[in-house]
Amino acid sequence: MTGSPQAAERQHRRRYWQVMWAMVVLTVIAFALVITGALPGVFIAAILLAFAAVQVVLQVYLFMHLNVGRRAYGMFFGMGLGVAVLISMALFVLLRY
Repeated sequence: MTGSPQAAERQHRRRYWQVMWAMVVLTVIAFALVITGALPGVFIAAILLAFAAVQVVLQVYLFMHLNVGRRAYGMFFGMGLGVAVLISMALFVLLRY
């Protein structure tokens, strides 16, 4: 069986702190990449977009509680995110060329 409610609460809080610190580390790395200019701009932009995607997923999954409850919530969020990505890519192509 599972442990006591206090143990479950401690595990839950520990997970929150781990995710929070992971996002802080990603943010620090992103700032360091931009400030130092160690890579060409295209690579920095790609890395920043990847970091942002990871942070959005972590934020939504844990802090907005999509990790509990029905799968439909995650599906609706994923569909909305997919539409947003498609619109962003279309705008990028239209404005770029």
